[in-house]
Amino acid sequence: PYLHTGSQCEIPTGEFRIGHLLAPADFSHLRWTVDTEEDLSRVRYMVAELPEDYSWMDALSLLTRRPELLLDTTGEPTRITLRPATSLDGDWLFDWVNRQDCLDNKLKTRGPVARQDHDAWLDNRLASDDSSIWIIEQDGAPVGQIRLEKQGGGLEVDIYLDNAVRGGGIAAVALEAVRTEAARLWPGVALVARIKPENMVSRRLFAKAGYGKVTIDQDHMIYSRDPAVMKRGRE
Repeated sequence: PYLHTGSQCEIPTGEFRIGHLLAPADFSHLRWTVDTEEDLSRVRYMVAELPEDYSWMDALSLLTRRPELLLDTTGEPTRITLRPATSLDGDWLFDWVNRQDCLDNKLKTRGPVARQDHDAWLDNRLASDDSSIWIIEQDGAPVGQIRLEKQGGGLEVDIYLDNAVRGGGIAAVALEAVRTEAARLWPGVALVARIKPENMVSRRLFAKAGYGKVTIDQDHMIYSRDPAVMKRGRE
């Protein structure tokens, strides 16, 4: 409150000039403050990855690639990276899409996908301006994929993780990283996840990730999150 000149009559305030800066996107999901021991631990992890003479933009660039550095609240952070998929990732993507747990939760796919059909689909998505795919890596090894596809005024989110790494917070970190990418690539477009009612794991994941608006379609539920928006910050 001391910095908010004249904002609270009952609390002494300082004499400061107030200005507003327009950020390129909404970064409010990143916790920059250090109020607790957990905050200090998270910031130490982040600073250890930065060059000696860094700026806040260097920190933001790092967190765009490694958002888990500030998301974890206790212990060692969940460390992952997202990298754009290429045609060389076809084997990984083909394997994941044909796993039974993946097929069980698809809305349109009813059976295994043929390799020729999958390769044509992948080439189309990689060439499209309305779609982006990232490979989720842990310690340099691919463990899943996350995709954004612009459809009907929204960005539809599709995520799959290898069963061996589930439950460790990777999915939540990947969703937060993709939110930042969505704000950069398609500013102002809402995020949407289409989920079967019986898929409680995904329903809990997206609800916890801030997809708070829920509507019901014929055979699935639609979880939505408002887009990251450019807003004015106080300094």
